[in-house]
Amino acid sequence: MIRALITLALSGSIGYGALAASPAGADDVPAELVQDGLPGGKVARSRIIVTGSETMTPFTTRIFQALNPGLHIPAPESQPAGTHAGFLKFCTGIGAEFPDIVAATRRMRQSELDTCITHAIADIIEIPIGYSALVFVARREDAPVKLTPKTLYQAIAAELPVGQEMVTNPYRSWDQIDGKLPKAEIRVILPGSAAGTRNFFDDMFMQGGCRKFAMIRSIYDDVDRVRMCVTARKDGRLVEMPVNYDETLPETLLQSPPGTIGILPYFVAIAHLDTLQMLPVNGVMPTPATMTDDSYEGVHTLYYYVKRAHMRDAHGNGVVRGLRQFIVETTSDAARGPGGYLAGFGVVPLPAGLRASERRSALRLERFTR
Repeated sequence: MIRALITLALSGSIGYGALAASPAGADDVPAELVQDGLPGGKVARSRIIVTGSETMTPFTTRIFQALNPGLHIPAPESQPAGTHAGFLKFCTGIGAEFPDIVAATRRMRQSELDTCITHAIADIIEIPIGYSALVFVARREDAPVKLTPKTLYQAIAAELPVGQEMVTNPYRSWDQIDGKLPKAEIRVILPGSAAGTRNFFDDMFMQGGCRKFAMIRSIYDDVDRVRMCVTARKDGRLVEMPVNYDETLPETLLQSPPGTIGILPYFVAIAHLDTLQMLPVNGVMPTPATMTDDSYEGVHTLYYYVKRAHMRDAHGNGVVRGLRQFIVETTSDAARGPGGYLAGFGVVPLPAGLRASERRSALRLERFTR
């Protein structure tokens, strides 16, 4: 899926507008940001390094295509590692050997920011580009499974509460959990533990469903409860995919037994609606409207984080060229507004007022804080 989207972007056949840049000299862009495109000065590296979420690689490719060709900023060096591992790499240090940008499917955590600060990386620019969601998919011909966080927890957890004890998960079919669910064996395809999508799933759905049980809430402390809530069964009913799961999961799901469900980012799932169906959670389907008003359970924001210490200074010296221009382009409506090229990939735009305020913060190079 990622390779297909990148191929479309490079061929110019996406159909979301020309590849020309949004004007870097727009009225709201400070002069110090525009100057990064000017010649002169010395840089330690010729190409920007982007780490983090692999699923956001097509977005990064498209953004760099849109940069003014006259700036001669080359395509970035991609070092996909997953969101969590990407933050670790980003926060390791300052200098040519460390990444300049991290692409993230969730917001940077306080612990990750603390790691950055420990390594003298205090000036970080946060750029939210829009909404996505974690969606559950099944084959189009299968009976839909009406999911809730509690249902998902009961289907996936290694142990479940019975009375005042935790017992090995006894459920083998969906209807054993709830008689209204299909009479099909429980089969779930999950992203591997290194993927940011898996971390979000564990936080939002596994812990959300686990908290529905009063016994777990009352007996266990935070650390033990989290471990218990997110530990998945190992009896063959779950298939865990590697980091590039979004490329292989759709085909794997089509070859799986009836009743199997999979987990995908919304912007990947909508590209497979000819063969897959999205499933409701708490009776709500994932759509741009339900994601914007937060009525769908699994909404999250997509981000880029830029290391200010790697930008060129007023004399043109620095680690790498192009970071300021990246900020200008990524926060433009041509990129992340309604009808922008990121919306063409399935990224749901932020509300207009929020887009404007976040652009102002980014263009002023305001330091990210939690």
